[in-house]
Amino acid sequence: MIENEKIDKDELVRMLAKKAGFNLGDTRDLLDGLIDILEEVVEEKREFNIRGFGKIVYSRIKARTTPHPRTGIPTNFPEAYRIRFSFSKNILGK
Repeated sequence: MIENEKIDKDELVRMLAKKAGFNLGDTRDLLDGLIDILEEVVEEKREFNIRGFGKIVYSRIKARTTPHPRTGIPTNFPEAYRIRFSFSKNILGK
């Protein structure tokens, strides 16, 4: 594989099907199911962890008031959540 080569969903399906020995249709259905589950997890603000691969982590950003950079007028920012994916040490170490 070429370094920094982008892999799209179709390529991922082909690679996964070859590695697991499944046909392309079943593999695509499996990947679509995983994506649906991840969307639900994100909507529900739940953490998702696959040991040895990585996890989706949420952090809360407190509500705050800060001055606008140009005008200096105080601007209110409501509480929000940041979503991050962190790879496991096993993946980063390879």
